[in-house]
Amino acid sequence: MVCSLNATANDKLEKALSRYDVAAQKAEREGKLDSAATARREKVSFLSRNQLDDQVIVEAPKQMRWMEQHDQWIYFYRTWRLLAESYYFSHKPQTALHEAQRMLDHAQKHNDNLGRATAYQLLGFFYLEIDNSEAIKAYKHSLKLLKAQGYYEDIFGSLNRSYGYLCEALDNEKDYLTELNYCNEWELMTQKWIGKKGQKGVINRVLIELQLQKASALIGLSRLQEADSALAEAEKLNEKEQDDYYKYMAMVRRAQIAMLSNDISQAVKLSDAYAPTMATDDWKPARLIRGEILMRAGRTADAAQLYRSLYEHLDSTFAKDMRMQLDELNTILHVDELEMKGQLERSRFIIGIVTLIVLALGIFIYFRHRAARRLEKAHSELLTAYDQLEETTTAKERIESELRIARDIQMSMVPHEFPQRADLDLYASMTPAREVGGDLYDYILQDDRLYFCVGDVSGKGVPASLFMAQAIRLFRALAKQRQKPNQIATRLNAELAENNDNGMFVTMFIGLVDLQTGHLDFCNAGHNPPVMGGDQQGGSYIDVEPNAPIGLWPELEYVGEKIDSIKGKPLFIYTDGLNEAENLQQQQLGDDRLLDILRDTRFESSLQVIERLQTEVERHRNGAEPNDDLTMLCLKVN
Repeated sequence: MVCSLNATANDKLEKALSRYDVAAQKAEREGKLDSAATARREKVSFLSRNQLDDQVIVEAPKQMRWMEQHDQWIYFYRTWRLLAESYYFSHKPQTALHEAQRMLDHAQKHNDNLGRATAYQLLGFFYLEIDNSEAIKAYKHSLKLLKAQGYYEDIFGSLNRSYGYLCEALDNEKDYLTELNYCNEWELMTQKWIGKKGQKGVINRVLIELQLQKASALIGLSRLQEADSALAEAEKLNEKEQDDYYKYMAMVRRAQIAMLSNDISQAVKLSDAYAPTMATDDWKPARLIRGEILMRAGRTADAAQLYRSLYEHLDSTFAKDMRMQLDELNTILHVDELEMKGQLERSRFIIGIVTLIVLALGIFIYFRHRAARRLEKAHSELLTAYDQLEETTTAKERIESELRIARDIQMSMVPHEFPQRADLDLYASMTPAREVGGDLYDYILQDDRLYFCVGDVSGKGVPASLFMAQAIRLFRALAKQRQKPNQIATRLNAELAENNDNGMFVTMFIGLVDLQTGHLDFCNAGHNPPVMGGDQQGGSYIDVEPNAPIGLWPELEYVGEKIDSIKGKPLFIYTDGLNEAENLQQQQLGDDRLLDILRDTRFESSLQVIERLQTEVERHRNGAEPNDDLTMLCLKVN
């Protein structure tokens, strides 16, 4: 019977796929290449919708070859997107990210902005597993490219996808104000589309998702009444769709509003109602919100069980929150356990008090005899412990001494003296969070050509410092060969990706400036965007291409960029130990605050700028230990 059912399902699948093949062949015979490409893409989409990822991985490249031969580029990149997503859902995230980077390289080579936008969408989606801030940058690039195309039917779905994922990433980052701004922009775009096409029914689901995302941002900003209105709008729109998952998402947010309004009984009621759906779903906010509700309701054991199960499978975006919650729960549960033990001991004391009085004399004599023996044993153990402590202290001092030497060696690898020239003001500093770290900076001055770089190796400590040393050595060798920054990045990547079994990588900003003309060539390899002064705002982030970090995948070609002249405009480059510096409440300094500080700093020298930032970081930390290495480089061509 089972075999018969499987055979029937396979027959239906083959018939469905055959219909797409027939439609494609018919359209091609009639010279309707657009319709043929649509049928071919829909065939791959059908396999994807039915979660047949192994078949997508086989079928998609075949259809892409046909599309490439017939210049059907829109469908080509959309099919490529399905291929990359299938790798991801087949638990091959590195292969998926590699496909997205290949797509970006291909689109840039063919100057196809829609292809680039699709690739940035994928990079954003996959970067969420690695680096949420990189995901946000990728989604912003995707939106910028798509909006430049105008609002027409072929890109409307892509625009909604980019807005939705960008808002979700900003929500993960807890940047709720920016998220709300993008939600409002998304809403204006959607209303513009409705006015143009008059097809509100077609995009009803888009409007529901928009209102749900908007409610999340408003909740994050504590604007609970407005969030309630957004949820009411989403629920009203869903009356037509009757989508259970949208009902579930709205219920989660309503539980969150009830909790934040201190209506804990209502929050528990809603949380208990959505818990069965949560058990079969992987939407993490639902679990985080339920966990907090259970804690506030005093159901600490249930909350602890929920957080522990989450923690085992948690990604980096939520790991810190989970650790904090588990620590808090462990404390609460430990106190409860002590109270229970205390009550039990008091009960036993009352029951056994008569027995204790009777046996008191015998116990006194027994323990006095035991005390003498324990004293002798303790004296022996104390001598042993002292010897062990002395050995441990000696070993610890030796390790600390070796690490101090390693730190001195590492610090000697970066320059501490800077050119004294009338046409250049340059200064840099590096402060590891531990004895040794993974940040780097360097410069090489060849006549009137200044090569410089700032980098941040994944991880910290000794492994990161060794990777950092390799990166600096290679940068110097390639700069001396007078290669362009993107060529240096490509060569660095090829060398560092080879035999990189530990999956380490480095983000880098590599620049080459002509001191006579002020012309700047640069390549940004997954690094934070620099800030350049001299504009009307007093300084702004440079819009950079989000190339992949260096060292993950061989054979990548890095994209270079240029600025005609930076003369008279200070350029500030840094690692994320600056904008992500945390205080005792684990609040970050942030990109906006960093920009405000730089705009408020009147440039006197590069040294003065960096010293001002060091002072502001220490003020923000307010006694907290550094959570990451911190490197800054500032230059100005006069």
